[in-house]
Amino acid sequence: MQNLLRISIVTFFFLFGCSEIKKENKKQVISGYTQGTTYTIILSNPIKKVPKKAVEELLINLDNSLSNYNSNSLIYKLNQNNGDSVFYDKNDLFKTCYTKSQQIFKLTNGAFDPSVHPLVDIWGLFSKSNSILPDSLAIDSILNFVNFKPNIFHRYKSISKNKIFYKKIDKRFKIDFNAIAQGFTVDIIANYLDQLNIKNYYIEIGGEIIVKGKNPEGNKWKIGIDKPIENLNKRELNKIISISNKAIATSGNYRKFYVKNGKKYAHTINPKIGYPVTHNLLSATVIADNCALADAFATAFMVMGVSKSIDFLENHPELNIEAYFIFENKENILEEYLTKGMNEFTNQTN
Repeated sequence: MQNLLRISIVTFFFLFGCSEIKKENKKQVISGYTQGTTYTIILSNPIKKVPKKAVEELLINLDNSLSNYNSNSLIYKLNQNNGDSVFYDKNDLFKTCYTKSQQIFKLTNGAFDPSVHPLVDIWGLFSKSNSILPDSLAIDSILNFVNFKPNIFHRYKSISKNKIFYKKIDKRFKIDFNAIAQGFTVDIIANYLDQLNIKNYYIEIGGEIIVKGKNPEGNKWKIGIDKPIENLNKRELNKIISISNKAIATSGNYRKFYVKNGKKYAHTINPKIGYPVTHNLLSATVIADNCALADAFATAFMVMGVSKSIDFLENHPELNIEAYFIFENKENILEEYLTKGMNEFTNQTN
């Protein structure tokens, strides 16, 4: 799962200095590369050292299941296969990600849609060599097989533990869990640390974050949210959030876009109309109980826009998610919207 496949980007700054080993075992840092991006795990006052090899085995298993860039991965093979498939789903990784994706697809009325992959491909959002914009006929043709609802273009059934039946009703149908996979991966690693009885940790993959307990200084973890500016060489923090036992993700189009024929195109595709979004929402930050949820809803809100996202949040308090939106008003001045809970996170001092 390479970060280049992300429809939206995530940008966070971890506000504490990181060294591999600190005196008196105050923290352990594990870092490296995965899914086309970097990852960082910080254990605060760990009771035991966590082996990096074990973490990377988890990352490899996830890559072999959900990566569209790994030709040996399960999802790659499913996308290439035009018929029926019965496959072994190691550790229920595909099943769990698929089930979560279906739930969010339904809740958002298709704003979050893993079957958007053919649209991302035709727009050439991640190919510098693609200089031809798709025409309306090509987009309309693709929209005829973009819908993640079961039994329309595909069928899915869990046969037994770790065994899945999958059928492509339309051979052109392809799925891409990129907008949830990194958050899901963070959750898998968090579950592993929980099983080891690790009480305080920070996990970040490509900007998707989950934190538990306290940081090495004994306070809640502090996460910075970027100010939405296009300059890649200059980053400014817009908010600092004090958080514990939560996940956080941000999606935005202010740095992820490309320009063709003098027009700017966002990297977030609206799966309902087949075109990049054009509304005034610049970034969406979501806090949730798990990172897959935060990741997916951050993307969904970028598709919905400000008004629809606010309505959604008001209508779904049961999800227990908080959000922070940065957008431009009619005078191109930055404004923001914070849910009540999000506002409390930003006002905490420790």
